[in-house]
Amino acid sequence: MFNEFHKIGAQSPSFGKADLLMASLGVIPGSVTPFAAVNIKAHNVTVILDEEMMENRLLNFHPLVNTATTTISPRDLIRFLEHCHGTPSIIRL
Repeated sequence: MFNEFHKIGAQSPSFGKADLLMASLGVIPGSVTPFAAVNIKAHNVTVILDEEMMENRLLNFHPLVNTATTTISPRDLIRFLEHCHGTPSIIRL
């Protein structure tokens, strides 16, 4: 597990605290999604996507709430993230 954390530059990753998730991504625990990049402003957030996940034809994520699911292609997800926050890192975890 250490190698995976090292790949993303994390020393001791953990689940995000509710107040930090809301301030940084505009979501609550259980609703974290790549679509939250639309809410990233001045916060120090790095978007990292798993390379193996991105090999799928379609991806499913919460649309900022965990009561629904949105489907998107990997190519369109990258385009969305580039528009909102810049190019994400894609790493095989």
